[in-house]
Amino acid sequence: MNKINRLGTYVVRIENIKKNRTGEMIDYLLNGDHENHLDKSVILSSNNDRGKFVINNLEKVDKNTKRKKGKGGKPLSVSDKSLTFNIPKDYEASQDEVIEIQKRLYDHIRILYKENKINVKDIDFFTNIHYQENKHINFILPYLDQSGASIPFIKSTNHFLKPISKVFTQIVDSVLGTNIKTYKTELEKLEEFNEIENLDIEVLTLEEVQELKESVKDNKLLKRGYDYYYKILNGGNELKTIDRLINTTEKMKNDSKVSKEEYEEFIRHLRGLGLHTKLSEEGKNKVLNSVKK
Repeated sequence: MNKINRLGTYVVRIENIKKNRTGEMIDYLLNGDHENHLDKSVILSSNNDRGKFVINNLEKVDKNTKRKKGKGGKPLSVSDKSLTFNIPKDYEASQDEVIEIQKRLYDHIRILYKENKINVKDIDFFTNIHYQENKHINFILPYLDQSGASIPFIKSTNHFLKPISKVFTQIVDSVLGTNIKTYKTELEKLEEFNEIENLDIEVLTLEEVQELKESVKDNKLLKRGYDYYYKILNGGNELKTIDRLINTTEKMKNDSKVSKEEYEEFIRHLRGLGLHTKLSEEGKNKVLNSVKK
């Protein structure tokens, strides 16, 4: 059972935003030309004007400074919390559906602050959506109320992060018709496929490899391995294919979006295909030399 399934929640990441740095975070969330967003992300559904939000934030920090003046204690370091609510990459979700998830989540968060009798307004919250392959909803939540007083309950894992993660999961499953209990990672799907098929890759024909490529087109890891096998089996430029294969493995190894487990599974998958048995001596030496680097 994967970690997400075991925890019973989809991924929610949280980090502190230092005082006077909230404007930088907002700029990043709104910047469609940033290298992390350019040609990758459509930025949707921002709930607040950037200028008004930042001014309100700075005013609260100033109020907090005045409240503490002459009273001692540690100076304020954190003014907000940044949360990223991640929808699983293999879930189909339209823009309207992600906006609906965002709306329900925002309503829940506002109620949570109200139940804790926190003096906040709409201007204290910021949220938008990065609609891309890994669709996610961004929230900036206040750690200071309208009077400049700190809000301690959002520091709690048990009283804040875990409950809000659970609600997010329930909302996603409700809107998308999915089920956390049956969620599988790409790695698990790969393992499950290999177990079910139990293929003897050594005796596959070119046509059968093509059929395998089609059958796993939604699994990028598995399909990529079959792509290389097909090109070599089809009499393509072997050394050029090997160069591309080596470049691919290097990129995956250094790609922060590819987990260590996924990378290792990709390598095991390549070995399982028996590519080395199809290579010329020159091709085998090229692969061995790349491993030694």
